[in-house]
Amino acid sequence: MPAAARGGRAEEKRSSGLGGPKRDTFNRQRYCRGGAIELDCRKPQRVQGAAAVDSRGVTKGRGPMDSKEAAEAIINEVSSVISETDPAQATAFIDLVAGAQRVFVFGEGRSGLVARAFAMRLMQMGLEAHVVGETTTPSMRPGDVLVAVSGSGETASTVLFAENAKKAQGRVAAVLADRHTKLGGIADILMVIPGRARTGVGMDSMQMPGSLFEQAAFMFFDAAVTTLVQKRGESYPGMSKRHTNLQ
Repeated sequence: MPAAARGGRAEEKRSSGLGGPKRDTFNRQRYCRGGAIELDCRKPQRVQGAAAVDSRGVTKGRGPMDSKEAAEAIINEVSSVISETDPAQATAFIDLVAGAQRVFVFGEGRSGLVARAFAMRLMQMGLEAHVVGETTTPSMRPGDVLVAVSGSGETASTVLFAENAKKAQGRVAAVLADRHTKLGGIADILMVIPGRARTGVGMDSMQMPGSLFEQAAFMFFDAAVTTLVQKRGESYPGMSKRHTNLQ
């Protein structure tokens, strides 16, 4: 798409009032490697409006941001990342999950928490979902899918489980920030979310490396759930009946 058209679309979003007048939009002349366009994601990519804020969240000339300002800045960063994801990748991911016999999820640290939240919603939707590493997790078999979440794409345990899933003739959907990684080379389906990972790859962020990827991944998974609910003809009241009643 020509630069003028891209700029026009961003201007159209601003003029329509989406996100309010204070929202900045990501400079679409800058991309991360791994999406529809291949450029080097290891060079810092900056969200417009973030240049005056350092890595501590301190605004030049006036000290630290308050919590509301920080939250608004984070929302803007997540929105910028989501806007740069590839719809074709998202569709392929959703179709793979929808057609799976069973879905297994795994990630380490905060990526693992995001993966667990996704598994919870899949279960409430009526799909059979398991978290790798739990004592009740069954063996994987052909027709199953592993959703492996790793911003860096290099987390040793996540890569190992992806390799084991392939050996079991399952399919692997990788949710990561950079496709040119060990996990990216193993996966059948890639969902590239170019938020800043702990390795430094991805769009620039004022937050701790890894946070932006994890936030955007959580947002993507909830969006995928919304689409799956519609595709499967589910309802939220019906899903609520599968919610745990032991708490």
